[in-house]
Amino acid sequence: YYPISFEAAFKNFKGLELSENPSSFTLQFPNDTISGQLNPSNVYYIQNGTTQWKSIIWQGVEVAPPDAYFDAANGNPIVNCLIYDFVVKASDFFGLPIAGAYVSAKLSNGRTVNTQTGPDGVAVIHMVPKGRFTASISYLAQTVTVSGDVAKAALTSVEVKIAFGLSILILLSVSSVLAAVLVVFLMLRMAKSRRMQMASLSTG
Repeated sequence: YYPISFEAAFKNFKGLELSENPSSFTLQFPNDTISGQLNPSNVYYIQNGTTQWKSIIWQGVEVAPPDAYFDAANGNPIVNCLIYDFVVKASDFFGLPIAGAYVSAKLSNGRTVNTQTGPDGVAVIHMVPKGRFTASISYLAQTVTVSGDVAKAALTSVEVKIAFGLSILILLSVSSVLAAVLVVFLMLRMAKSRRMQMASLSTG
């Protein structure tokens, strides 16, 4: 039997540190017996041989990867749990990024994460357990809702199109100004033309 510390055993799907350790975990030992609920803060004596991570509970969600094993003879183990980061990317119909969009993501464990997109139109949702998510992206009184599987979303960004981004509003504003300038120009031309006509009649 080997003394094994599990304090630093648990990582996210990419092998990065978790924001907090799991609340509990269970193991299936080489003799096929299954442990009770174990505390990650404790040190346990584990027999050598193939031991399976049977269950890992993190923020109320089962995040143990399938077919994950370790041998206590090799020292303290590491396990990459089914905990992910995923990206929401907001852009307008010109493909330009939308900065400052409000993102509210509801996760499978009932937790809601609120954040905003940066200058590149990207918001990163960190440390999300496996399961489904629903995200609402709001900008200038417009709201788009997307949902999906966290594991799939972690592989590629969640693309969101907002109908009226700042670039479109600027374009509309510039168009309105140009239209107003054109109207004023045409009115001045018409007024000048009338004055010339009146002057011609008075001299005739």
